[in-house]
Amino acid sequence: FRMFHEQPRACSTPTPPSGSSSPVFCETEQPDSPQGSREMSPCKPVEYDICIDERLMYKNSSPCDELTGFDRIFEDQLANLAISDTKYRALRSIDELDRRLADNLRLMKYDRLLPMQAHAISIILDRAKLVVRAPTGSGKTAAFLIPAIQLVIQHHERCTRRTELPLVLILGNTQNLMEQTFKFACSMAGYEPDTKVARTQVRILDLFGGGSGFVRLRTTVSIEQEIIIATCGGVLRACELGKLNLSELQLLVIDEADKMTDSLRGFGFEVSEILSRIPEKTREKLQVVELSATFCEEDNNVMLSELEKELFGGDIPVFIDLPAPKGYVIQRVIEKGERSECGRFVRQTFDKDLGWLVGLIEADLRLHGMKKEGPFKKSTVIFVEKKITSNYLALFLQQLGYCFEPMNSDYAIADNQETIRRMLNGEILGLVSTNKLSRGQDIPDVDHVIIYEMAESFNDYKHRIGRTGRMGQGGRATVMLNIQKDERHIVPLVDFMKYHNQIIPEWLWELYCPSSQRLQANATMLSDSFVSAGTEISAVEDSNDDEMLMNRDHTLLP
Repeated sequence: FRMFHEQPRACSTPTPPSGSSSPVFCETEQPDSPQGSREMSPCKPVEYDICIDERLMYKNSSPCDELTGFDRIFEDQLANLAISDTKYRALRSIDELDRRLADNLRLMKYDRLLPMQAHAISIILDRAKLVVRAPTGSGKTAAFLIPAIQLVIQHHERCTRRTELPLVLILGNTQNLMEQTFKFACSMAGYEPDTKVARTQVRILDLFGGGSGFVRLRTTVSIEQEIIIATCGGVLRACELGKLNLSELQLLVIDEADKMTDSLRGFGFEVSEILSRIPEKTREKLQVVELSATFCEEDNNVMLSELEKELFGGDIPVFIDLPAPKGYVIQRVIEKGERSECGRFVRQTFDKDLGWLVGLIEADLRLHGMKKEGPFKKSTVIFVEKKITSNYLALFLQQLGYCFEPMNSDYAIADNQETIRRMLNGEILGLVSTNKLSRGQDIPDVDHVIIYEMAESFNDYKHRIGRTGRMGQGGRATVMLNIQKDERHIVPLVDFMKYHNQIIPEWLWELYCPSSQRLQANATMLSDSFVSAGTEISAVEDSNDDEMLMNRDHTLLP
């Protein structure tokens, strides 16, 4: 990796070009504080004189620049994909699938499959249990939807009588993610939920708050669709109402599996409850597939939880491992706050932190030749921990004239979808989001991810920066790190950046070395007990509130 040397307190601010109102950028140094920053008022725009390292404003660059985005990621997957059992032959072409499904895939421009997808589809169609660890934006959703639809089609061909019970259950952690998965699945299967037209004879139902299937659940006699795409709350509510029978279930897919099977900070208890509602005879033959960008590790080995062992019925699943590609997302770190003279304590400087943020946004506008009022050809996503921060920071940026909208579970799913639509159409510059947007969401043209507040778990960092650099495209991620509050993240952050050949600031490297030694001397010092001492209400609230919001806004029980 390349070491980035700097003199934190020796940076001088260059003179801006005449007639330019853009913030100033420093060629080689990253200062401790912005020069000439003014007190900010939310009532009127404030001019900032920000000094940020010019290399934070690089243009997107990634390996194999002569290749298209798809070709880049194809070559990368081909070179780095690892499979625990090589007896399974990869799917060579979509022509090996049902003709109707293949035609729909071509309409969606899925003429070619990525290596990870080709192997995963083949393994699932061979009815093997599977765990896939692959980075965000590598095609995991298609890797399980295509074989799920194909399995239902094959079931219909074998049976003389159409099934009246679900065959496939797909679980995820948020409404937004499952809404995206539902629409993707309907396009693949040629299914129109409103008219009930199924060109492949595969019917799909959505069971999550705000979904049409969930809203109509009260008047539904029983669920007969072959594929159910749901959150845990939707499945449990349907079971409580006696509308969902899982006795014919053949395939259980758990997306974002590390979050879904975590009983401490995830949905492990809900998944366990769903598993208990599947008859024992069905569970003996049930095929389980788990996918995520991150899993629990020990000595570089993926460790299955007790719940996951129960899900797999004691069997050892096939494991597909795809390392994150290096260089597609360029990562930079900015130090928040101001250190005391002894360097041990950090004084919170809210104005300075906002100054950095405004400077980064201004740099995005200048980099892509965009005006403050739009239209916008590239987008920026800012991640925070709390819903209240998401709301107020978006409002603050709006008052400064920047087109940002909040994204969190305070808003109905339809409102969040409209916000994403506006960003896709270039009507707004970006979003200020909680973890609601960190997993699974595929939003094109997100060029820059700014992590204004780190989450409790470092795995969330990997998911957050995955909103950019998707499918082989370049992207940028800037982390605003509070060295006191985020001390537990220093070692994994630097290790992650070293792996991806990123520039590491000297001040961060100096903190990393003693932290790494302490971590090796006492492995429990930065354990879950330390992690849980983060913010009062972390970004986990958003995932949990999805279920509470669903039950509150769409009550179906008397």
